[in-house]
Amino acid sequence: MRGEGKATLQLFGRNVKLALANERTTDYDGSFDSEKGSSKNKVSGEIEYELPHGLTVTADAYLDKVLATEGQYLGDYTMRARTKVAYAPLKGNEIWARLWQVLKEHKEDCGKAYKLECGVELEPVEHIKLKATGGYEQGTLTFPGYTSVGKHTSKVYGEMYGELEHTLKPIDADRADIFLAGLAKFAHRDGEAPEITLVSYGEMTIIFNERLTGSTAFLLAEEPKKTSHYAPTLYNKLDYRISDNSSLAVGCTFKDANGTLDAQYRVGIGDATLEIAYGKTGLRDECEDSGHTGKPWAWLCSAEIDPKPKRFALTITIPF
Repeated sequence: MRGEGKATLQLFGRNVKLALANERTTDYDGSFDSEKGSSKNKVSGEIEYELPHGLTVTADAYLDKVLATEGQYLGDYTMRARTKVAYAPLKGNEIWARLWQVLKEHKEDCGKAYKLECGVELEPVEHIKLKATGGYEQGTLTFPGYTSVGKHTSKVYGEMYGELEHTLKPIDADRADIFLAGLAKFAHRDGEAPEITLVSYGEMTIIFNERLTGSTAFLLAEEPKKTSHYAPTLYNKLDYRISDNSSLAVGCTFKDANGTLDAQYRVGIGDATLEIAYGKTGLRDECEDSGHTGKPWAWLCSAEIDPKPKRFALTITIPF
């Protein structure tokens, strides 16, 4: 069950936005678990004050309390409070800082922690985007899961990300669209080895004419995760529209010194479509790993090279 209320007030001629929420977790029949800790009551609130010259102050907090009346979960809770100051003088540009405090009492998983983080987002010129974040945390809990490590620990981290988009007008082609992106990430927890992630990504699409288009994408990356699937990857594709109802596409994917080739010929026959294909593309579903989701290279980093890629396929599509 959840109830929520929002309001906007005026203070010294400026908007103040308020939000309050109360959420209860119960058993399926609406009853409370008085011993095992599955029933909870979470109360949260947020206030946002808009100051002059693009300055905004936001404070939010919540108390998530277990409703047990007996047993080992009695008195368990998690409490978090945050304050953020943001300065956004122009659209697409922002500088911000935020302070966290977390208190937790949960079975044997308890403690407190603090974190100070800051960031900047810039669009200095057209076609360029820059983003940087960094922070320092300390306490007996770790972020973002508020997991207890049983001792005082500290961590410093930082991340920089950038994008560049540009369109060229080559002499022998109609247009060339270029996109470049890069990521550098650093994290060091007290008593552990530093972790560094580096990613370089680029793609270029050349429209030679209304019939012929070529595209190329590359990925160079390294991260400390043992389960990382990052590896040097190159993808090329050529699309040729033979006629108004037929086309040919040829693609190749190379990853970590292995490669695969795929080709498709498609022709429309009335309302039906006939497709003859060879090989297998190395592309897979967009990657959903932490740190990859939403990045422009998420479609390429999970590519896999089939050791036996040769195959023919015939597909006939007839609409009903």
